[in-house]
Amino acid sequence: MSYKLFIVLNNSKYLNFFLILNLIFIFSNCQVKIPLKYFPIFKYNDTNPSEIFKSLILIRLYANIDMGNPKISIQLPLYFDSNEFFICNMTKANFGDKYFSDLKLFKNSESMKEVDDGVLEVSGYFFKLAFSYIDNFYFNNDKYSMEFYLPLDIDEILSGGIGMQLNAYHNYSEPNPKEKSFIGALKSKKITNNYYYSIFYNSKQNSKEEEGFLLLGNLPHEEGTDLGYYQKSQFKSEYIKTASLKIEGNIIVNKIKMDKVVALKGNKEELIEDFPNTSFDYLTVEIDYNNGGIVAPKNLQKYFSRVFEKYINSKECFNETISYHDTHYFYYCKNNKEIISKIKSEFPRIVFKNNDLSSNFTLDLDDLFIEEKDYIFCLLYFDSRIKNYWKLGKPFLKKYQFSFNYDDKYLSYYYKESEPSETSNKGISTTSLLIIIVAIVIIVSVGTFLLFRFYLYEKLFRKKRANELDDRDYDYTPKNDNEDISLNI
Repeated sequence: MSYKLFIVLNNSKYLNFFLILNLIFIFSNCQVKIPLKYFPIFKYNDTNPSEIFKSLILIRLYANIDMGNPKISIQLPLYFDSNEFFICNMTKANFGDKYFSDLKLFKNSESMKEVDDGVLEVSGYFFKLAFSYIDNFYFNNDKYSMEFYLPLDIDEILSGGIGMQLNAYHNYSEPNPKEKSFIGALKSKKITNNYYYSIFYNSKQNSKEEEGFLLLGNLPHEEGTDLGYYQKSQFKSEYIKTASLKIEGNIIVNKIKMDKVVALKGNKEELIEDFPNTSFDYLTVEIDYNNGGIVAPKNLQKYFSRVFEKYINSKECFNETISYHDTHYFYYCKNNKEIISKIKSEFPRIVFKNNDLSSNFTLDLDDLFIEEKDYIFCLLYFDSRIKNYWKLGKPFLKKYQFSFNYDDKYLSYYYKESEPSETSNKGISTTSLLIIIVAIVIIVSVGTFLLFRFYLYEKLFRKKRANELDDRDYDYTPKNDNEDISLNI
């Protein structure tokens, strides 16, 4: 957001007004909140458990963006391993009978203009050839011109995409410029004042098509307000911890290294396994917002499958696979509360310990089991390619709030001591206290100025006009000349 002041400083009252506005400007924040919503990759299909499980875990997080002339709303998925901002000229018919298509799609805009003549060769994740266009986009009720790509050779059926990276190398030697990425463009146009982003959910409850929002430009504690289902008192600047994000090839990935990963039995503190760290590294975790479940390392499947084994033999539970890029192995059971209770009493509860973040992150049993139709699904599943690290999706991310900065290459977390006690909710956050102090300074400044201008100034400095003179303004006591002479002796 741009701020421009045009003030003629030809009077003291203008100077005072200028100083007050400067104080307001200094403490103003540039940030954007964009509504988010989850949709499945494939159309809903409840004909069998495998199709139901697909709709639970194969999901994408969509941003609702206002653009064009006339203004329309479109929904674009977020991607965390690319930096292209692109919009596809699709219709619902392009999605066919397979892919989910109940989306707000792009329509040609009268204000859209081509930036470069001809087709550009782009280092894209989903495409290599595209036109470059510029159009109006709306943030915080203000209009801005921003560039985007219109792909010619898209690899998947997509409405478009918002790449959350700043720089990303793929098949070409040069990355797309930082300023052409979505987050980079927001900052270069001063819509935001930093590269931070955070994703919030509106509810703790697990449901289809969940909603939330993307906070860009500020860290949560700088907002000084409740965010999603979090109270503002849960975000305190003095409790921020950071951990470095990994770099693979030339791309920053949402992976961090844990210091310890253990499995505890059910709701007890009984240790099942301190997961082995031999030839494989089981301490790396990837944070994946486009995942409705938890992917455990394939090499650890034996620790989980043995819990279901006897119930699979009795036909109360089942182990099946689905295919999407890779083969995914998952477990589900009939909706038998007694059987599920027994499974939960044995199922490993996972605890991730990270010293940099001063925290233990726990995946409880209620985080990992969900009732859908006539079945109970385990949201912890296995991928044929992922053998030695974890992918932590929505069940984990709804529980623990992170912020990211790809420019500084780290994530931030407010560790658990910042969580409010029963009495701490009545406290005042640092940001709120700062705003109160600034407001008091402004009020005192204005009050002092008005007091001086309209009361003290009249008393001390203004000369009286002839028609305002009064006999009471003069002392008519006769002068005693002798007293004056004696003082000089």
